Amino acid sequence: MPIAPILPIEMDHPNSSWKDDTTWNLKKEKIRFLDRDIRFNDLGDSEDHRKCFEWEYVRTRIVLGHKFKDKLLKQSYPFYVKSFPNKPYKSHAPKQRATWVDFEGPNSYNWEEDLFYPLLGTTEDVDLGCYKGKLLSYKAGVTLYLNPNWSEKKLLELVKAQSQSIHSMLEYEKKNLEKKGYIFPKKDKSRPMTYWKKRLKALGHYRLLECVNLNERFTLDSYGSDAYSEEKVYRREIRKLLPDLTCSWIRS
Repeated sequence: MPIAPILPIEMDHPNSSWKDDTTWNLKKEKIRFLDRDIRFNDLGDSEDHRKCFEWEYVRTRIVLGHKFKDKLLKQSYPFYVKSFPNKPYKSHAPKQRATWVDFEGPNSYNWEEDLFYPLLGTTEDVDLGCYKGKLLSYKAGVTLYLNPNWSEKKLLELVKAQSQSIHSMLEYEKKNLEKKGYIFPKKDKSRPMTYWKKRLKALGHYRLLECVNLNERFTLDSYGSDAYSEEKVYRREIRKLLPDLTCSWIRS
């Protein structure tokens, strides 16, 4: 049997109270929440899907009793948002969701392009709820020796003239950091919308099965026309796409 989750105070998350003890099916009054909490319909672009998955995945982990102690949590999405984890992602307006960034700070400032601000990740794994592993590094340091009597124009001319050498130094330092265990992202950091849709679909099925505690038939019926075709499919997808979640059919 699934482990009955204990909800934090005021946390609005699918749970066993959604189940009708007479019919063993989903309560009729809970059907209206399926698009918000199970199917995650009517999201916007890929970024909206990513934020939704990360928000809801961590909420489910919290319901299951997972603990997060990393020192970066308070500044990390979704932990810094005041309504998290009590409120569902889709209970917020799209305009508000669009303002949320990965790390708390001025939304209009691009720290990655600030040449005086280091963005070095970690050589040890962290658990930020929606991400487990080493934090990525985005910059490597290069030392330049500048004459304080140079004008701004001369400085820019010299940097331009020696840009190839500066870039070679940058690549050399990047390789040194990688040898020490730091990881740099690939040039294309974005993931397609389908990547997040697959994970949201698996999460919706997981919630019906493990949090609401419906059987296979009622889970697939409640999810609707886009549900997985059968038990072995949703078991495979949940295990593959949601590795941190406990499954009742897997015995330790």
